[in-house]
Amino acid sequence: HSKLMSVLKLLEKRNMADEGIESSSEDSILAPESDIPSEEGEGEEEKEESAFKEPEVKQWKNRARVLICCGKGSAPGFTGLVRDIIDLLPHSKKEAKVNKKTAIPDVLELC
Repeated sequence: HSKLMSVLKLLEKRNMADEGIESSSEDSILAPESDIPSEEGEGEEEKEESAFKEPEVKQWKNRARVLICCGKGSAPGFTGLVRDIIDLLPHSKKEAKVNKKTAIPDVLELC
């Protein structure tokens, strides 16, 4: 909430500066000095402060991929172990149903 108020005060000051009206001393006391535009370097390009943060460019991370297969006919203890392993993996996805005819050749192709 306080950030929003400081942004609104900054925008008010810019509008008053555009109209040629000087801001009151109360505004300069309430606003931090970093929000007040400096008059130094008027010939240089002024950097406008954005009310929104620019999205940071995320660097690509090489994440290891693991294939876990478990058939329906497996022992109950084994399927529970496989579920626990899948839950421990940070980037796991579950495939609900796999076509039986294409599953074996696809798995063999990946391995």
